[in-house]
Formats: sequence, structure tokens, C-alpha cells
Amino acid sequence: MKTSISTPSLQQAVVTGDIATLQKCFRSRVDTNMFDDNGEPLLFTAIVNNDMETLVLLLSNSDVNLASEDGRTALMIAVEMNDMSMVKKLIKSGARVDSKDNSGKTPLLLALENGKFNIAEYLIKHGSDVNEVDHLGQSALFFVANADCSGSSKIVKTLICCGYVLKDCDSWLCPDNFTGNKTKESKYRNLIHKLKVSFKTMSNSKNMIL
Repeated sequence: MKTSISTPSLQQAVVTGDIATLQKCFRSRVDTNMFDDNGEPLLFTAIVNNDMETLVLLLSNSDVNLASEDGRTALMIAVEMNDMSMVKKLIKSGARVDSKDNSGKTPLLLALENGKFNIAEYLIKHGSDVNEVDHLGQSALFFVANADCSGSSKIVKTLICCGYVLKDCDSWLCPDNFTGNKTKESKYRNLIHKLKVSFKTMSNSKNMIL
């Protein structure tokens, strides 16, 4: 929850990576769970600036799960910045992997939406729910398909291994839905084939285990 706007000196110290000033603020027990002039937690600035030293210092005195007015958290910003090192640091510092922004997207859905499959794999390994959907009913599988990136088959197999369940919103897997739409048909038909092969392979493997 938003507390107050940070003081100019504190905000400037975060922007410039002024560690000495930040340490002085902390010794004075200044609350760092504050927001900048754009209504975003100070943690966001360190992530956008790729300033790990400032981020680590802030994390020792701040709530890692503090969210902006649109519901975004520091972990979501690190995912959007495609910064694996900061993603790892934030999760180790207690960042919730299944927090949702105001659109219902989790860090995992954001990673898949932008084709950041390596980060998505890491989030899944650290407990992200593969069956979450956003407020528009868009699933993890939907975002994989629309990311149009290499490595889609691998991430699909990971989703299935981790318990992904086909949903009503995955009805686009039926090629008949693209009849008359050559653009969509061309884009998705090959991926649909790969997805079906993946689901069939994984289902057979599970049956063999059982």
C-alpha cells in the first residue's frame, strides 16, 4: 500500500546510485517503502538502472513486494527488463512469484508474453502457478503461442510437466478456428501441431509411469 512520496534527497540517491547517502538515510531510519513522483516504488528505479548494489541495499530496508498503483511489483519489472540476475535476487529476497498486476498477469505470464522463456523456466522452478490466467482469460499456453519465439516446444513441455491443464481459453488449439484467416492459420498451424505432439508425448509418458 502506498505510504508517501519519497524525499528528493532519497529519490535522487536511488537514481544516481549514491550508496553513501542511502546508508546515511538508513542510519537515520528513513522509511524506504516510499514511491517516486511517478507513483512507483523506489526499488523499480534500481532495477531499471541495472544497479544491483543499490537494489541490494534497498532490499535490506524495503518491502520487496511493494506494488505500484497498477499492481506491478519489483519482480515484474525485473522480468520485463529481462534481467535474470535481478529476478534471482528478488526471489531470494522473498518476492512473491504469483503476485498479480491490475490486469491479472503474474510474473510468469509477463515472461511468457514477451518470449522470455529462460526467466519463465526459472519462475516455474520456484513455484509459479502454470495454470493462472489473466483478467482476459489468457493462459500461459496462449502467451507462448503469441510470443512467436524459438524455444516454444521446450517451454510447453515444461508447462505440461508442471501440471498445466487445458482450459476453455485454449480452444484456439483447434485449427478450424482459423478457417478463412490465412494469417493466423500460417502463424499457428505449425505450433499447434507441436503442442499436440507435446501433449500426446507427455500423456503417454505419464501413463507409462502410472
